[in-house]
Amino acid sequence: MELIRLKYDGNIYSITDTLPFSVAILDQIYDGDLNLCLEDLGGTKIEPDLETLKSLIAAFEDIVEPEIYAPIEYLEFNEYMNECGLTVKNFARGTFGGFQDKILSIADRGDYE
Repeated sequence: MELIRLKYDGNIYSITDTLPFSVAILDQIYDGDLNLCLEDLGGTKIEPDLETLKSLIAAFEDIVEPEIYAPIEYLEFNEYMNECGLTVKNFARGTFGGFQDKILSIADRGDYE
């Protein structure tokens, strides 16, 4: 569902309520590699958001940043995955580097709960 229509430099971008989740997937699972992400998730419900991201990345620098999607809680992210019909199996080319960094950061703090 389109929430915002952003016009910038002669282009129009449709911003949906699900776009932050797509940014999180791109950042946390694919380390910002949009081509790999599109290879895995083309034809899914989030492909339109990924195409919007492709245009936004071309127009703006540093659009794939945690500030765009954070905070997203696990349950919220899991609900989004279910709504979009996605499972971990969809992320065949994902590196999950963002999650690894987050887990190491939590471990470094000694927060094991």
